[in-house]
Amino acid sequence: MMLLLLLMLLMLLLVLLLMMMMMIAMGREIRRGFTQSHDDDSNLCLIRRKKFVEIHGRLHQAWDDYEEEKLSTTDLLRTISHINALGPSTAVHHV
Repeated sequence: MMLLLLLMLLMLLLVLLLMMMMMIAMGREIRRGFTQSHDDDSNLCLIRRKKFVEIHGRLHQAWDDYEEEKLSTTDLLRTISHINALGPSTAVHHV
């Protein structure tokens, strides 16, 4: 009877040990997933920032060209339309 009780206690301890090992492994996977998700978010922010800087630079270049009279008002608006990815304007306006 005592031997049976000791065996059951030993099995219970083994089950608890296995459960703890599984929880530790799951915690590692969760942390690994969080780190990967954080890296993906960081990469997305870098891509967005790079795109913003590029567009900002192109807009400033167009404005500088306009101020130096290298571009007419129509050309400036057309350039900005292209930068905003709205495509070329085919409308003709007489100013």
